[in-house]
Amino acid sequence: MVGARLADGTTLGRFELRERFCERARGLLGTGPDAMPIVIMPCHSIHCVGMRYAIDVAFLDGGGRVLLVRRALRVGMILGCHGAAAVLERPAGSGPWPREGSHVELLDPSGGGIPTQEEGV
Repeated sequence: MVGARLADGTTLGRFELRERFCERARGLLGTGPDAMPIVIMPCHSIHCVGMRYAIDVAFLDGGGRVLLVRRALRVGMILGCHGAAAVLERPAGSGPWPREGSHVELLDPSGGGIPTQEEGV
């Protein structure tokens, strides 16, 4: 689990970290609209093939800057983002979500930052 917040301090919530190939490839597939949000790292493209519900996504570069945001991405869609190092995904909904150009900080359970690509991950 990791926490995510915007640079202005807005909390985005807790996310399951998906780093292994099989976890990244599966993403939210097979879950329901009440699924826990996830962060997939590394990741520069996603698919919603086989999904049963729309999702919100935010692609981040290695420093946490938000490059691309799509809300309520439809079932069956494929989306990529040049320069992305990670993606946040959650079932489509309301509540705080990053905007393009904003910065997201990922926090480990102890409150420390998750190393970014620029720091050697």
